[in-house]
Amino acid sequence: MYLGYVYFLDLQLFEHLGPQLYISYLEKFSETKFECESWFKFVRLPELHCDPQATESIHKEPGDACLIFDSLRKRGVRYILEVTVPDCPTHPHNDEAIIQCLEGLHVRHLDWRKRDLSVATILQATPEVEEVH
Repeated sequence: MYLGYVYFLDLQLFEHLGPQLYISYLEKFSETKFECESWFKFVRLPELHCDPQATESIHKEPGDACLIFDSLRKRGVRYILEVTVPDCPTHPHNDEAIIQCLEGLHVRHLDWRKRDLSVATILQATPEVEEVH
């Protein structure tokens, strides 16, 4: 029986603060000092709102989510029970970015809300996935 801490990352609070504050937070997230175990119960990112009139994404390449997942990997996270990413409908992460985001992480439940996300991309990103929403 494991009697340690349950870790999770929930950035939902940024959903109502606007994209500029969220981007500012992402830029500083990798510098944030916090310790964690090798597994998280869940990682849930906020819904990314994009300007439908914009020709380019205001989000960094290869994508906002990659900044978070890269930072977690650098802190030794290897297992995440549930990942939720309500991707930007106007400028979503491309398949290569999704693979890069989840590479090396063992995810059991994946809810990456991108239209036309292929099964091949999911399996390449997280081959052990058990449930996809």
